[in-house]
Amino acid sequence: NKAKPVTQSSFKVVIFGAGSIGCYLGGRLLSSGVNVVMVGRKTMQERLRTSPLTVTDYEGFRFHSQLAEHQYVTSAEAAGNADLVLVTVKSAATSEAGKQLAPWV
Repeated sequence: NKAKPVTQSSFKVVIFGAGSIGCYLGGRLLSSGVNVVMVGRKTMQERLRTSPLTVTDYEGFRFHSQLAEHQYVTSAEAAGNADLVLVTVKSAATSEAGKQLAPWV
């Protein structure tokens, strides 16, 4: 399947900790037209610059999107103007995530 362009709403969701779970949630939201920015590691950012985000499920759902640069970032600052921030880090990283997000939310 070919990557689809994303249409976005004005409601902004930031997903902090966009690894496997965060990217899945982000992809599902993007597929519904939600304005999503994912915050995660540089290695994932580099991977998503060259390959589309692909989200699937066991019922046959499949979504591909080539993310724009602003849709996957590495700084918690992106949460500053979000309407909703979803934190999807591992439980051991929750305290650090809170510290990184605190100045922005």
